[in-house]
Amino acid sequence: MSQPQKSSKSDATFTNLSDAFDFTAEDLDANRRGIITPRQRARLQGMGRGISGCSMQGLIGMMILVVVMGAFISYGYLSNGATRAQILGDPANLVILLAAFAIPIAIMLGAYFASRQRANQLGDAAVRVAEGNATVKRTTSAHGGAVYVIKIGTRKFNFLEEYGTLFKQGASYRVYYAKAGPYEPILSIEEVEQPL
Repeated sequence: MSQPQKSSKSDATFTNLSDAFDFTAEDLDANRRGIITPRQRARLQGMGRGISGCSMQGLIGMMILVVVMGAFISYGYLSNGATRAQILGDPANLVILLAAFAIPIAIMLGAYFASRQRANQLGDAAVRVAEGNATVKRTTSAHGGAVYVIKIGTRKFNFLEEYGTLFKQGASYRVYYAKAGPYEPILSIEEVEQPL
């Protein structure tokens, strides 16, 4: 069995990147050949399950909110005798009332299933590559924390501070990542010698 290649830059750079982004020399070597290792595939599948779980919790919370708000609004209208007679007296009003519940719930269900489908696609994603000189820009998130926008070639990646500071302005990198909808988890990264 052949030895996996090391990153073309220093061992210290490889160690910093591999520790931060959780990949091994074997993972990097496989990614160079367009292969996702079983270890990485399991991690992607775990991410997909985590995203689906969060989506389900969000869906349940939003549905409870819609039902509770709808119940309070309906109670307010139906507790008044004149309004109740008017609403219940015309079948079109009942259809509108039911639609006011059904439409937001249908939209939330659609968004949940679309998100779940994209998350489940992570386990079947292929290796993609971004390469080029790094442009490092530090910004502030809506929550006030530091976010680094790292442009590698034509691709932009957003990282929290502990990851963003690993990239050097103008250095050349090759980033291997997976993509499923808006999700683009990093598989491995190497700093390369020559400018790309």
